[in-house]
Amino acid sequence: MDRRVSCLWKEPSAVESYATGISLHSHTNYSQESLSFIGDFFKRNAMLNRWLRTQNEYAVRVSANPLNLDKAYWTPPLTPMAAFRVESLQIERELGLRSLVSISDHDTIGAPMALRVLPETRHVPISVEWTVPFGDAVFHMGIHNLPAFAAESMMENFREYTKSPRRERLTELLEWLDAQRDVLVVLNHPYWDLAHIGSDLHEKALHALLAEEGECIHALELSGIRSWEENQSVRRLAEGFNQMLISGGDRHGSEPNATLNLSSCTSFDEFVNEIRRDRQSHVLFMPQYRESNTLRVLHTLRAVTREYSEFPVGSQRWDERVFHCDRSGEMQPIAHLWSKPPIYIKAFFALLALLDVGPVDQTLRVALRQPDRFSAPLEGGEGAGR
Repeated sequence: MDRRVSCLWKEPSAVESYATGISLHSHTNYSQESLSFIGDFFKRNAMLNRWLRTQNEYAVRVSANPLNLDKAYWTPPLTPMAAFRVESLQIERELGLRSLVSISDHDTIGAPMALRVLPETRHVPISVEWTVPFGDAVFHMGIHNLPAFAAESMMENFREYTKSPRRERLTELLEWLDAQRDVLVVLNHPYWDLAHIGSDLHEKALHALLAEEGECIHALELSGIRSWEENQSVRRLAEGFNQMLISGGDRHGSEPNATLNLSSCTSFDEFVNEIRRDRQSHVLFMPQYRESNTLRVLHTLRAVTREYSEFPVGSQRWDERVFHCDRSGEMQPIAHLWSKPPIYIKAFFALLALLDVGPVDQTLRVALRQPDRFSAPLEGGEGAGR
């Protein structure tokens, strides 16, 4: 087994012996991203919780439509082609390598299916980020390179399981995926407590999942949006369960993935073979991963709230990409539910727009710069094989 991890800013020569860069786990405007985290966050603060109740009372008074953040969702700004180009151009221009891109939206294969009808992108793998309830916990699995003949039927099976989870059914689905030699199953950001059950209960469920289903899970993700310390924990977890490590950028905005895989493969099938049969993987952290997490989140928010005049009508403004139920319970873009955004939202977004001003952005980079949290490498060391 060969599990290698490199940081480009420390090892600029890491790419020299490779021909291909692989981008895994990124999102397009086909993904539906829940807004429930806003309510959860506000409820933990008395002042914010009072403010949220006030806004709810106002919404009821004005429109007879209460806020429902559990059902509300937003979609990332980039179209499938824009997302594909963001990822491929980083690999080709910055690394000088051939690019392979696997887009995996939440519980939908709409983006890769749309890309596969175009000559430029007809070879993109059919991939998805599957929401997997497991006991009281919830995990995300990246299912990459589904066979075209079974992709739609497997999505129905995935949705059925997510809605009505049964352990024996999960085993059946994972065993079917494992039997397809060109399919790659990745446990994304394993330590992310998506169900908010607490770190101890989540870790207990994580260990149970790997103990029961680990033979059909082909790799654990080193995430481009999770902390270095959390990724260190993932490395230890991989060693404990004899699992491979793989990259996953989890891009939701316009910044390209901060983790990639390096390979000499010429196709995605060959890459899957490297991970599953040859048991070799070289994960590369890109320079943007060094930036402050706060600044990276702010840039993602800016990308989400920016207006994209080149996009199709109906998806250019942020309030056309955020959805809330109307009085009848139907999901609608919030642009259809108000005449104009509230003043406090416009003010906040105006502040975010200052990130587009070079001196402001540079000042924030300096102010938010953290001590070198990468001085302690992921266990095993940069570039160390296992």
